[in-house]
Amino acid sequence: MLLLTIGSVVLGIALGVGTTAARLGWDWQAPPGPAGPMLAPADGPQPQVVVDAVTYDFGDVQPGVVQSRAFRFTNQGQFPLRLREGGKSCACTVSNLSDTEILPGESTEIVVQWTPEDSAGPARQTATILTNDRRRPRIELAVVGQVLSPFRLDPPELTFSRIDSGQETSASVRLYSLLTDQIEIDQLTFPTAETAQFFTVAYQPLDPETVAAADAQSGLTLTVKLAAGLPIGPFEQSLEITTQRPVNGAVSLPIRGRVASQISLVGPGWRSEHGVLQLGEVQSSQGLERKLFLFVRGDAPEQVKFTVAAGTTSTLQAEIGEPQIVKPDALAKFPLSVTVPAGSRAVNHLGSNQAGYAKLVLDTTHPQVPQLQILVRFAVVR
Repeated sequence: MLLLTIGSVVLGIALGVGTTAARLGWDWQAPPGPAGPMLAPADGPQPQVVVDAVTYDFGDVQPGVVQSRAFRFTNQGQFPLRLREGGKSCACTVSNLSDTEILPGESTEIVVQWTPEDSAGPARQTATILTNDRRRPRIELAVVGQVLSPFRLDPPELTFSRIDSGQETSASVRLYSLLTDQIEIDQLTFPTAETAQFFTVAYQPLDPETVAAADAQSGLTLTVKLAAGLPIGPFEQSLEITTQRPVNGAVSLPIRGRVASQISLVGPGWRSEHGVLQLGEVQSSQGLERKLFLFVRGDAPEQVKFTVAAGTTSTLQAEIGEPQIVKPDALAKFPLSVTVPAGSRAVNHLGSNQAGYAKLVLDTTHPQVPQLQILVRFAVVR
């Protein structure tokens, strides 16, 4: 077996049948030039190289797990076919590699071994074989694959199907390392700034039996806690995890869900599926008033008090009217008037995501919903 190391690729040439250069009287140490092996006389018999394939896709591969593929070279010509290692796709070292030749009608295999690195994503490694076939003097062998993350999350995302805005909640996932016997956390962050304040995370090691049952090397339990007060409606966040061990490891845990409440909003422009009140463009000279209702559930709901709180966007004004009992000791509704006053300065809260929306913040005396945040999407134009 002749060995060529190509970064994370190892190329071995396993000979079938052949003869040495010395027996033919050729000087293998003094080739005629850098392009490749010595060519046959142009007016004489020629070699003809045929390769069964030049690319192989391993599909999904685990980092650190050796993959190998044999490429079969056949000489269908009338002259001995010479092979020599050429260029590589990355830095390499060459050990004990000499020229190889294949007699007419015979074959050999070139085995490419690839050890994927830790970086997840598509990967490609190549090794070039030089030949004395005038029609195919260079053959590039390639191995490709999708390197999986060195981590595995179980479950792969956190979904809170329906949570109460006035109550805390939590959920856990397991983070497994497929490479190292210990996970050392470097940093844990929640990148979506407008809701990051409501999220915290704690972690602890998994027991060896659980790790072994998952066919992993080590693992952690991550517990994500949501504080009370998330805005009503759907939300999306993620937990970004970076590690010192594995070195420079990174994994993202998507977090999504929907916030419900004992207090709900109903009326024109309210998009419950997005949790946003849509006001659109407002002419500064005219202003805008939108009338809606707050429905309050619980014991004696008509006794709940509302006040506009700090954090409300300055361009917005709100007024809450007297309650109407819908169902005694169960359900009441409060008129809510949301106003953009005439003469307001030009502002843009249309935004492409929640970070750009305005906020209407209401403090309440409801025991389960001490504060209600309503996202409002609008712009004032002159």
